[in-house]
Amino acid sequence: MFQTAVKILRIFEAGGFKAVIKKAKLKIKRILFFDMPYNPARTAKGNNDFSAETGPLYTVDAPSKRKRLNLVTDVFENLFESAEVSFALAGSLAANNGMTLRIITREAPADIKTFNNFMEKRKLRMPKYVEFYSDYKRVRNAGLLRLEVSDNDYFIADSWKGASAITRTFKNKRFFWLLKESDTVHLPDNDARLLYGNTMNNANIDFFILSKNLYQRFNRVKARNVIKNSCYFQPVFSVKPEKASFAEKQQFRLLYTKRHDTKSGLYKTGLKIIDMAVSAGIIDTNKWRILMHGTEAGDFNFSDKSRPLYVKDIFTDDGAELAPTVDLTVSFNYSHCPDYKAVEMAAAGSVLLTNRDNIYSPGASPGNIIYSDLDKSAMLKAFGCAVKLAENPSERKGNYRKYEFARSWDKALAPVNEFASERLKYHA
Repeated sequence: MFQTAVKILRIFEAGGFKAVIKKAKLKIKRILFFDMPYNPARTAKGNNDFSAETGPLYTVDAPSKRKRLNLVTDVFENLFESAEVSFALAGSLAANNGMTLRIITREAPADIKTFNNFMEKRKLRMPKYVEFYSDYKRVRNAGLLRLEVSDNDYFIADSWKGASAITRTFKNKRFFWLLKESDTVHLPDNDARLLYGNTMNNANIDFFILSKNLYQRFNRVKARNVIKNSCYFQPVFSVKPEKASFAEKQQFRLLYTKRHDTKSGLYKTGLKIIDMAVSAGIIDTNKWRILMHGTEAGDFNFSDKSRPLYVKDIFTDDGAELAPTVDLTVSFNYSHCPDYKAVEMAAAGSVLLTNRDNIYSPGASPGNIIYSDLDKSAMLKAFGCAVKLAENPSERKGNYRKYEFARSWDKALAPVNEFASERLKYHA
């Protein structure tokens, strides 16, 4: 403040009263604009405004000999499977390399109690020391403390917004980016998509890719920077079948996993396909109970006047309890298929019906996972196969045993830790 006052007094010495007032206003605006923390409220507003999430972190140099891994994340708003992948990977990297883990949240506050409960329930490996920092609601928090960083700070992002924020904070620093899906299908052709593409092509990023399918998808679209600087790993599913999962039964359960607000989900298309299967007699609603997540579809009947049963939030731990009771899971996406929650149901013994990716899908259907094109005839044929398989528990059990699901994060993350050990020396 003293320096600011001195600058304003010098203006008074330079001219008359009106000139003084005019110059003082401009000077104060300039000082405030450049001296205050980053404020996304000052950026251009409109439908394409994404600067609040991708703006640089407000940092200050704080030399330290302690090595620290910083996870820039946006998963705190909903702690479910997406958070498990982020925390499992970051925790393993930090623990294996003797680092402190610092979790940086931007779109929700860091709820430490919820985090600890989540980690205890999921039994995820964590380093000895875990720290938290948040610049959530920084528009209203002009007095935000800066993020202390040193040459021994390493960074990993789990979204394109976090990756963009890191590149805008440290112009030439190398860091990691955990790719859980292809965000191109989420973003319209606007500024955000351009920024996403530019960030993906940043040569200072090493990528961890969730699943071989997604890795091959990036290879198919010739994402050269990603393929050149990446490794992939398979997701882990802790939910397993129960004895009743493959038992003979008279009543079966079909679960539709999509939500109306899933950005890459073909929600309405999925409802239409299920109704076509009901209308064609492929699904006998006297034998099958159709379960749906939430109540977003409203009050409606299928073609035969039957009604769906709405269940609790399958994207929380309630879904783990439901999974072993489901015989057939239906899930359709515009992005790479199938989604994490749908495969979790298959890992618990369900048959899974999903559509082929418009870019890449495996040629053969593995285990109890059935892929189909989205046209009517192909989908109804696949639906018939899926129902027939789901109603045959012995065949379903045999297929399940042929397909190996990853059950341990330590094993699943082995290629990640090997890749990171080679790349970390370039991140300092």
